[in-house]
Amino acid sequence: MRFEGSQAATISAQRQTLPTLNALTSTGQSAFSDKNGKWWYGACGVISIPLFTGGRIESEIREAQAIQRTTEARLRGACQVNCVTELWVRLLALDLLREWRIG
Repeated sequence: MRFEGSQAATISAQRQTLPTLNALTSTGQSAFSDKNGKWWYGACGVISIPLFTGGRIESEIREAQAIQRTTEARLRGACQVNCVTELWVRLLALDLLREWRIG
């Protein structure tokens, strides 16, 4: 998983603790009134607040944070490997240059 993806997963998991608002509207025509029919309208709103989720949200947050820390560690490790490899290449180049000048 890429670093940006692990950060987004952590933020997404943390946002699950926020309330959500859902809205619904509907309209229709009744077939049981006069010949033109009667129109009806409706609207509804629901606010959902996660008071108790059995620890699900908290465990998802901890999981996302662990994945993010692992991704960061892998990225740091890859940078260290690249630095060591670059150092070895430079040292080999210096050795070859010395041998070329001496020999």
